Amino acid sequence: MKNGKADGNQNYKCRSCGKYFTEGVTPAVVNKKRSITKSNKNMGITEDQLRQKHDVVYILSQVFTKIEAEEESVFYEKSDIIKRANLSPGYPGISTVLESENFKKYSGRAGSTTYWGKSEAITKLKEEGIMR
Repeated sequence: MKNGKADGNQNYKCRSCGKYFTEGVTPAVVNKKRSITKSNKNMGITEDQLRQKHDVVYILSQVFTKIEAEEESVFYEKSDIIKRANLSPGYPGISTVLESENFKKYSGRAGSTTYWGKSEAITKLKEEGIMR
């Protein structure tokens, strides 16, 4: 190649990738078009992914499903439930949701502390008078 010409045709250098081409579209533009079409398929999130990210009721339901599946009855304070849900303590609406009717069966109060755990264990302790 001499003076940017090969076989009498003008060669161009792509600013993005540095490759030489003679005519038509630059290699970088072709690659950019390919990456755009690939990334369009991955754009957006599904309803389930959105719920896993932002729906406090859904997130806590998943946590309590895991707690119910545990063999041993373990009781958690509010901060422990929040940590298990991977939420920050100041996450909006978490206290309201934990105190709602949906999660009453998982909660019981002993002394001045509210605990959450397996619904069977909570009910048993409420019947024995240890929790209220």
